[in-house]
Amino acid sequence: EIIRLSVVAVFSILFVILIIGYFVPPRWIFINRFWLHGTLFGFCIFGLNFNFGSLNQAIELMLELGLSLILGNMIFGTISLWYFLQLRSKTPLLRYSDEEEIASDTAQLTTKKLTVSGRMILTPRRLSFICNNRGKAQYDFYFKDPTSEIMVIYRFGVPFKIKIPNQDITLTVEFPHFWKKEIQHMISHPITSKAQ
Repeated sequence: EIIRLSVVAVFSILFVILIIGYFVPPRWIFINRFWLHGTLFGFCIFGLNFNFGSLNQAIELMLELGLSLILGNMIFGTISLWYFLQLRSKTPLLRYSDEEEIASDTAQLTTKKLTVSGRMILTPRRLSFICNNRGKAQYDFYFKDPTSEIMVIYRFGVPFKIKIPNQDITLTVEFPHFWKKEIQHMISHPITSKAQ
């Protein structure tokens, strides 16, 4: 039983890492990603509790899956949302008067000299990173060249960072291919991008 639970736990963690690394969600799913986190966590709970001997008991199986998804969203989805809302309130963007956020999430900025945690924000004008310490330092990146290519960096074959063009700066984020797509769209269509 311990070996079975260990194997299921490892595969569940790998499943979540792969989804977060490779999945390119539409913007509406990204905005509601906390419940995606909770749903993935619920599937992990279901996998850990799944009894292979009960395959023929469809109602019991569906009930167990439903309870696992509800529990996952109540715990992990709610905690993820609460953490992000706390971070957002502590890291306000110094914005232009007509500027709106297209996307925003927790992130980690890394240079040769430092690594800091904070919030990454994409607007139609720029990509910003606001530290949640160090006096709320704000880093702004403007991409004037439409050929600027955002690179996705992989670790062990899984995407986990994006690299800022022409700078020795990387940002560790969830859904890095989503961020690349949104930033490239912003570069190609400056100011006309609309927040949702």
